[in-house]
Amino acid sequence: ELAVIGRKVTSAAKPSEEKIREAEYAKVMQYSFSNLDHFDTSSLITRMTTDVTVLQNLINSGFRPVTRGPSLLILGIGLSFWMNPKLAVVLSVLFVFCPFAAHAAGESDTAADPVLLPIIMYHEVKPNKSGKDAIQPWELESDLRWLAENGYTTVVMADVIAYVRDGTPLPEKPIVLSFDDGYYNNYVYVLPLLRQYAARIVFSLLGRNTDDFTEWPSESIDYAHVTWDQLNEMLDTGLVEVQNHSYNLHAYTSERHGCMQNPGESDAAYTQLLRADLQRLQDELAEHTGRTPDTFAYPYGKYSDRTDQVLRGMGFQATLTCDWGVNHITRDPDCLYRLGRICRSHNQSLQSVLRRALKATA
Repeated sequence: ELAVIGRKVTSAAKPSEEKIREAEYAKVMQYSFSNLDHFDTSSLITRMTTDVTVLQNLINSGFRPVTRGPSLLILGIGLSFWMNPKLAVVLSVLFVFCPFAAHAAGESDTAADPVLLPIIMYHEVKPNKSGKDAIQPWELESDLRWLAENGYTTVVMADVIAYVRDGTPLPEKPIVLSFDDGYYNNYVYVLPLLRQYAARIVFSLLGRNTDDFTEWPSESIDYAHVTWDQLNEMLDTGLVEVQNHSYNLHAYTSERHGCMQNPGESDAAYTQLLRADLQRLQDELAEHTGRTPDTFAYPYGKYSDRTDQVLRGMGFQATLTCDWGVNHITRDPDCLYRLGRICRSHNQSLQSVLRRALKATA
């Protein structure tokens, strides 16, 4: 008997999508194993090919069965040749054509070795006033050159999410370069270097600032932010992915710390405020760029369980913190929330901060 179980379903009320998938999977398996005598071998192979298509669709939709014992399917094939040749045909087709074979061979997606993913956090890039959140253009060029020479490939959040949710492979040494706030100096100094080194970045925007500087343009390297036209020019290169950093919650004052809930503020009031702010930027990005972010970068790295509950409810599939460290990316979608980052500051080379973070992870 081939014993397979799916993920646990927490909902006890209305059947969840995963519960429906489990039922569909069970129906296929029950039919296939209880009707062996109704088919000759040729018809059985045809029938099982159809069933495998159904099973493949279930896999693609996110259902992940887990086998009881890594060698069960292989053992079943061997025993069934002696006990029931038709059963051997069923199991062989499953083994050859169905991703379940990987689970049975001890290669479960969820049990695979995690992918180490450093996410580097940048803010401003300009030739003066360097510091913790501002580096000089030559420092960024040094970073990009070092990454290329050492086998790293820059990826964006769409790549990471596709790996986790769909199994789309990541390169051998992936790394995310994230730029917060949407500074105009990123347009001036970062974009040409991205073209030169064919590197890609995640650009987390502050909607209010982009609205303001679109209405009142400025070419100040020190304080200006990109306009909608400049953002679209960056996006059109295919080297920049835009994400949500809030519309107007990037402030650290006595009134509010970033997007955190205030003491005494009701859950309902906070939820309404956060949803309204983030949705405004989602809508404006869709209107001006045709893109809808799936990742949120917490302003000042501040977050709470209530914050994440709202973000998940809005459909965000990943979040970026200011917590230091390298991420372990698995096929579990929960690993995409509260991703850590490594701050790249002036006079601290990328190789040194990355080496220290990787050593701490080992």
